[in-house]
Amino acid sequence: MWWPNGDTNAEIRNYQMTVHLFGATSLPSCANFALRKTANDNKQKFGIEAAKTLRKNFYVDDLLKSVDSIPHAVQLMSAVKQMCAAGGFKLTKFVSYAQQVIDSIPLDDRADNKVSIDLTQSVSVQRALGVHWCVASNCLEFRIVLQD
Repeated sequence: MWWPNGDTNAEIRNYQMTVHLFGATSLPSCANFALRKTANDNKQKFGIEAAKTLRKNFYVDDLLKSVDSIPHAVQLMSAVKQMCAAGGFKLTKFVSYAQQVIDSIPLDDRADNKVSIDLTQSVSVQRALGVHWCVASNCLEFRIVLQD
């Protein structure tokens, strides 16, 4: 509700937001709802595993998933990406410690749009949920900063 020109004697106007505001406290629950609805609406077309991944492996807009093989990773990544697209989302910024997985990702969808990543030379560290992941060595670590 809003008074035109701040005039409290004027008739109140009603406004309705048509998008979710970045940084709003409601955003995590809105994102979670949208991902769950997308998973439920598209599980028959893209599979139960992709739907479960959308429901269980996202934290707001970060997807963290580990699978048992490279072919499995490539297949699941494709299904999840297609499922998200069916819900109106473009899933991007993919990264993996496996060169074959990286090579299967379109350039525009890779983290930092890297043309190629030499994992033997890479010192790339990704962060998610307060955990640091060294991509080349596939190790997780916590960094504690001591304050005086």
